[in-house]
Amino acid sequence: MEEDTPLLSASQRVFRGSETGKYVLYPKRWLMLALFASPSIVNGIMFLGMGSIGDLVEERYNVSSAVVNILGQAFFLMFALFLPGGLAVLNRDEGLRKATLIAAFLNTIGMALRVPSTLVENDSFGFALLITSNLIASSAQPYFLATPAVLSSKWFGIHERGVAIAVGSLCNQFGMALGYFVTRLFVTTENFNDTVLLIHICVACFSTVTTLAAYAFFENDPPTPPSADCNVLNISASSSVKETLKVVVKAVKQNFNRPFLAVQSSFGVSIAIYWSLGLLLDGAMVDDFTSTQIAVTGLCLLTSGIPGMYCAGLLIDRYPEEHRKLLAFFL
Repeated sequence: MEEDTPLLSASQRVFRGSETGKYVLYPKRWLMLALFASPSIVNGIMFLGMGSIGDLVEERYNVSSAVVNILGQAFFLMFALFLPGGLAVLNRDEGLRKATLIAAFLNTIGMALRVPSTLVENDSFGFALLITSNLIASSAQPYFLATPAVLSSKWFGIHERGVAIAVGSLCNQFGMALGYFVTRLFVTTENFNDTVLLIHICVACFSTVTTLAAYAFFENDPPTPPSADCNVLNISASSSVKETLKVVVKAVKQNFNRPFLAVQSSFGVSIAIYWSLGLLLDGAMVDDFTSTQIAVTGLCLLTSGIPGMYCAGLLIDRYPEEHRKLLAFFL
């Protein structure tokens, strides 16, 4: 166990779990991060695993490209719908453990529905199973995207939280890249059913193992906090979804100023450009490039931001007082 210097004194911040003023970094904090990251990778695979071969999905299930696009759009829609509920769960007692298990369980259910989607002879029913699996998995996405900050504050020291958040967030992106690359590289019209079935079975087994591992070993809090500012709850542990949403809206209003608008606008524009270019590029390459070339291009596009985000986490941990300059640099 390692000791970590508190960011604030105990008299300045209220926290749960320690009355002695001592703070401990437990080696198993990395296990907690891995137990969270593994289901997040599965969720990313489910996001782009089938969307990357939209042209082949159209042929297999005899549907239009507009209908196939629902596979990806479901994730954006369900994220917006389930975000308040995800925040409410995170801020309840044992919220971190509950959120991780709920998300992992939704992944497993979604993957279980994907396996028979390639076995049924009825195309409409098979595609309905595929859409349903995406809707279930996409409802878990708010937990994966909101949890890294909570996990890092509960388990990690103040000088390693940037890296912990970066790793926790990037695992979902890594899953997207992996799902895109594998399906686009190996799935063809001729081997669609057999190859997709094998991929689905492998991912479903991995999802089941990660869910069981999280249930057995994931802990909500360390016995002793890592710093004085951990576990500060701005939302009551008994808050309902409605009350949580009110707190979030109030916080946004309180911080609705020019710097806030600048950061949010730049982030929103960059994400919109990123995904727009990705979708346009994928569609433009289908007719003129091989599956291998498309797979490698998609892999490069989806993983290009991983080194930068990891480096950003390292720099923020190393120079926390320079966070504004670092933000301006990365923007």
